[in-house]
Amino acid sequence: MPAFAATVGKNWDGTLSGATGSVSYTPSKIDANGVALWTLDGAVYDAEKKLTMSIRRPTKGSQVVRVQVKLVHPVMDAVDASLKIGDSIANVEFVFPKQVDETARNLLVGHLLEFLHNGAAFAAAMNAYESVY
Repeated sequence: MPAFAATVGKNWDGTLSGATGSVSYTPSKIDANGVALWTLDGAVYDAEKKLTMSIRRPTKGSQVVRVQVKLVHPVMDAVDASLKIGDSIANVEFVFPKQVDETARNLLVGHLLEFLHNGAAFAAAMNAYESVY
């Protein structure tokens, strides 16, 4: 089991340079349900960024393991930086049969990361809200 430690966020291009790229989410808490929370303080309370991760193990009714990650970045008003206008949210859920091996899990994660980082369709969707045609 890994230690509950700080984790680093990177810019879109994978670098850590610049004002928005070199960030470190600080471990905050692990709640009673096993949800780990990391935070990145903002200039005001509402600007705090949050990263959560949880694992749900198989039960009598389900033979799958679910790994859930959620990243929430508040969007602050451009004129009044203390005014929150909404949230940008990323939800990722991995669902694996309990018997799947580590190689298959890593393959799935690797393909997703490659698509997110180098996929032209994903880049167009994120940069210009363009859908695949």
